[in-house]
Amino acid sequence: VGGAGIYITNSNPIINHMTIINNDRGGMTIGDGWCENENSNIVMNDVLIENNTWGSIKIICSNAILTNVIINNNASEWTPGLIVSGGQISLNDVSITNNTNVMNGYWGWTSNGGGISISDGAYGVGSYVEMSNVLISGNQAGGGAGMSIGGSDVVVNMDDVTISNNIAHGDDIGGQTHSGGGMKIDDRSIVNGKNL
Repeated sequence: VGGAGIYITNSNPIINHMTIINNDRGGMTIGDGWCENENSNIVMNDVLIENNTWGSIKIICSNAILTNVIINNNASEWTPGLIVSGGQISLNDVSITNNTNVMNGYWGWTSNGGGISISDGAYGVGSYVEMSNVLISGNQAGGGAGMSIGGSDVVVNMDDVTISNNIAHGDDIGGQTHSGGGMKIDDRSIVNGKNL
């Protein structure tokens, strides 16, 4: 689960004016898969996360506030941009662009959410995401290229969010057709938006 650039667990850091670039095996991971033992809270201001493989930032069963953050040109077999899997997340003035989600050189059924993937975490931990002035553009994935949202305890509130020019390629491996170039919503997720 750990990020090659930065790995944070059970900590409460404030990160200002940082660049996280050119890391293999991920830019940053906050939290771990064992949600019952995780309680991280992170604040990030003026951060660039760029050119990382295996994704840029994963937030797992943790809380985070991201302000003036750029997530650009990352690649992964899973979500290359931002993964949220349990926790309360606030995104303010965030740009998520040009991230590419491929699996062994193919667009596969696992490659959903090129820009953002939001799901509930383990042990029933829900995901609650507030987005304000967010750009999601130029991302590529099998489906849900801009955003992939799924889970029975997921709430996403969006205000002044632009989702544009994302490309869903479908499935090169299993022949399945995946939809949602901009956004894909599954299960019983709740999505609210204004000024979109």
